[in-house]
Amino acid sequence: MIRSTSILIHNRKKISIMIENTKKIERIAWVDFAKVICITLVVLGHIPLEPSITKIIYAFHIPFFFFLSGLLDKNRTVKDQLKHDFKTLLVPYSLLYLIYYALWLPFIFPKHPELYGSGMTFENIVTKPLLGMLFGNGYHTAISTMICFPLWFLIALFVVKTIHSLLLNLCRGSNWLYFSAACLVVIAFLFINHDQIDLYFSVDSALLAFPFYAVGNRFSSFVLGKSHSGERLTRSFAGFLIGIFLLYILVQMSPLMGYTDIDHSLYGDSIGLFYLLGFLGITSMVCLLQWYVFKLRLITLISTGTIIIFTFHGWFFKVIFVGFGIRKVDIYQGGAVDLFTASWVSIATVVIMIPLIMAVKRYCPILMGGRK
Repeated sequence: MIRSTSILIHNRKKISIMIENTKKIERIAWVDFAKVICITLVVLGHIPLEPSITKIIYAFHIPFFFFLSGLLDKNRTVKDQLKHDFKTLLVPYSLLYLIYYALWLPFIFPKHPELYGSGMTFENIVTKPLLGMLFGNGYHTAISTMICFPLWFLIALFVVKTIHSLLLNLCRGSNWLYFSAACLVVIAFLFINHDQIDLYFSVDSALLAFPFYAVGNRFSSFVLGKSHSGERLTRSFAGFLIGIFLLYILVQMSPLMGYTDIDHSLYGDSIGLFYLLGFLGITSMVCLLQWYVFKLRLITLISTGTIIIFTFHGWFFKVIFVGFGIRKVDIYQGGAVDLFTASWVSIATVVIMIPLIMAVKRYCPILMGGRK
């Protein structure tokens, strides 16, 4: 009897582990596609465009990334969250930064020394870049140099996920308390921003971005169609029309917004308008992208390799610009690039980076945080 009971318990554990593993590898087609759209918009946003177009992109593309991250969060304990994020965010951040540094030192610094100091001194080529990696901000400071600007996102996401985990623990599952705390997070950001305090480790950027992550996480059941009302809206014609309408509103209202950039803690002329347009764009994308139902390996591969694209896309689209004779040497000289050209270059950049993603995934998955 005792043996039968132990066997039953053992079998239940095996079944539980199998179910958990199935959950881990289960992928949501539209979410993978959404990440591909997001990273393509990141590439597009780093190409010189007309300010009116850049405003629309910056209104929601990074907020959407934070939203998707919150949507997929497993709501671990603080200890487990830190352990997980150390592996999936901080380790890739450090390794990718050092790889980029090995390329930056011989190929970029000698061509543009004026951007990184007054000459090839130990301070300019060693001290400041390493401090830039330590501080994790997407810009230079008086004592540091960030040589790979897009990597700020990984540090900010680590901070956001840590705040989220702490609040969940403190609020004990109460959404009312959680969103009240999220409001306090935004208020804290406003005080810091008003006093022009520049925080290291992208903490100020994380505070600004936190509401997007929080909403994605707390409304995950609805957005993923696991609740009754969410299921009714999923891939419904009404949802499609809502998506089109909200995207139209975003485009029409974007001229009212000043320059926004979460990296630099810039929210335009109004914090309210910043969040309004951010959530308009996010909701529009969710309504529209849920119509994507094709589980393609290529889309999944790109989705899991967004960290690699974040890090190296600048090298690749510059090669395309020069190779096709669109711009000579410096793509930022010559004014804005037309939207059609910038769009196909962005898509081509993501596509030609696929072999690099495949190689990293096969031979050095630690650079992608072990993502599968």
